[in-house]
Amino acid sequence: MTCITPLDLLMPLPSVACSLIQDSPVEAPTLSISRYFLLLVLTCFLEAPVYWFFAKGLSARARVVQNLLLNLATHPAVTWGLPYLFLKARFSTYVWGAEAFAWFVEALILFRLYRYPKGKALAVSALANLTSWWVGLLILG
Repeated sequence: MTCITPLDLLMPLPSVACSLIQDSPVEAPTLSISRYFLLLVLTCFLEAPVYWFFAKGLSARARVVQNLLLNLATHPAVTWGLPYLFLKARFSTYVWGAEAFAWFVEALILFRLYRYPKGKALAVSALANLTSWWVGLLILG
């Protein structure tokens, strides 16, 4: 079975994880606030090396702020809002939509606020989001 998810761009998923992603329907979010906070912290932690590497010229404090700003701009919407737009869809469709949303919004912030060139903003955001998706799935999967 081949997955059609952002992760598949880097590495095929094990068949169990693949079938879960492909076949699961999207459900309304039921995460507790404490579990959500842990997932947000994990996402920030996983994306930090990518954003920090490309944030040359920013102080360590400014890099932390950048990472938090980028994730706070997208993570709540991806977790709490977007699932409602995809309630009748397969989970893989939601994953594509959510990852595209995070990629575009974070790239837009990098472009507008941090003055990254367009191509660099898109590439850095894509790399950070693919990293957190891929490694997060391996950790939590």
